[in-house]
Amino acid sequence: MENSYQQIIHQLPKKQKIQHFDSIFKELDVESGTKYLDKNFLKAYQKLQQSYPAIFKLIGQDNGKIIAYQYFRYFPISDKNNQYGKAFADFIHSHPAMIHLKYLKWIAKLDWFWTHKDQQYILLPKGTFHSWGNIFSDTNELDVNIDEHFMERLVIKKTAQDYKIEID
Repeated sequence: MENSYQQIIHQLPKKQKIQHFDSIFKELDVESGTKYLDKNFLKAYQKLQQSYPAIFKLIGQDNGKIIAYQYFRYFPISDKNNQYGKAFADFIHSHPAMIHLKYLKWIAKLDWFWTHKDQQYILLPKGTFHSWGNIFSDTNELDVNIDEHFMERLVIKKTAQDYKIEID
């Protein structure tokens, strides 16, 4: 599978995986000061955290704050925008510092699909669902392994009071 996190998995213990992202995101954090204390940014950051829990867990909260600020600079939040962050996956994918981290886009798209339930189904590369689930598990091995040559159709099913994602 060509779009994989496997190299990082085998080279780094679990606690150091987030540090892998540090070098990528720290170079984006060129401004210092109180930029992260801005009321509008904090609101945007909170919405992005809620909409993209796997992404923030994968890259870490500090790195998440850096990329959220980059997104916020291009897409300021407004009270009228209840879909704030919908373009975050494409933003990550197109950002020059993250161009080689293609799998982040797919994980982000699945995050949005799950947290907003605004689509009946979503087509994602094979392995995205499995990898997304692995991000939330507390196992010692983080497995992100996505094959963009094969697409899977994922749907959200409601059973009694619960929702779950299934491959259709």
